[in-house]
Amino acid sequence: MLSFAECCGGKCRVRSVEHTDRFVVGAILARLARPDAADLLAPVKPDVDMAALRAEAAAIRGNLNELAADMAVGLIDRGQMIAATTRAKARLAEIESELQAAVVQSPLTPLINASDIRAVWDALPLSHQRLVLQELVTVRILTTGRRGRGFDPSTVEIRWNGREATTGENPSMGTA
Repeated sequence: MLSFAECCGGKCRVRSVEHTDRFVVGAILARLARPDAADLLAPVKPDVDMAALRAEAAAIRGNLNELAADMAVGLIDRGQMIAATTRAKARLAEIESELQAAVVQSPLTPLINASDIRAVWDALPLSHQRLVLQELVTVRILTTGRRGRGFDPSTVEIRWNGREATTGENPSMGTA
């Protein structure tokens, strides 16, 4: 568990760790699941057109899927499929290498473009999860006028680093 609690001026604000973790992690994973998640990685080489390389890689992956469909309906033969796949995979490897060389190693790297972000997140050690959290957001526990049971997302402020704060908003929980 990431564990969120905040103390200010002798007054501690504590929320259910389980609910707060679920809320914050849900927001982070929803953001990392977006197609533009790779934009969160800071480029080391500003002269590399990261967006163009990512678009080319996406187009190649789409072409590979189309090749498979074409082979399934007999439009191309096995030899053509193998030749095209070999060329496409070689270019994908070049693109991945260029992209990797162009960005700073980031704790976000294993999560970007993961087919199952939740599974990758769950497999990360807690220390790595905390690095991801630290890189993306600052979490503040806000005061509430009520006591008792129940979790109120509006009392958890998620401030996206480099962006304005959002309170009680979590795309994975159905709010925008």
